[in-house]
Amino acid sequence: MWGTPVRVISLVAQVPQDAALQQTLWVLDAMRDGPSLAPLPAGSRVTLTLLADGTIQGRGPVNNYFGEYTLEGQELVFGMIGATEMAGSPVLMDREARYFSDLHEVRSYAIREGVLTLTDSEGTSLLLYHAEGSPA
Repeated sequence: MWGTPVRVISLVAQVPQDAALQQTLWVLDAMRDGPSLAPLPAGSRVTLTLLADGTIQGRGPVNNYFGEYTLEGQELVFGMIGATEMAGSPVLMDREARYFSDLHEVRSYAIREGVLTLTDSEGTSLLLYHAEGSPA
């Protein structure tokens, strides 16, 4: 007799996978503010979802928005963006205008450790998101 049998369940560590670019609800953590990225104020919730049919939808600082995008490899370009027409404070309306402007400047993306970074043609980070459910 060799003793009590032991069953090994798993010796492999679970490595979290990065979220997929498409069909994921991305929540904005930081956006360009001059030459650097600045975190969004507490209580702000700006979202982006890229759907498999080449359209986007999300929530800006004030309005819901929608539009189109093209994707080839790591290259990502947003087309026309439409939005609802709700009014907000001048600060929020300015932030929303800058957000939409930054989306139009996006030319590529990277996803690392659950963080989506959208960059311009020179590789400058414009917008930083986390996948819904991931730590901020």
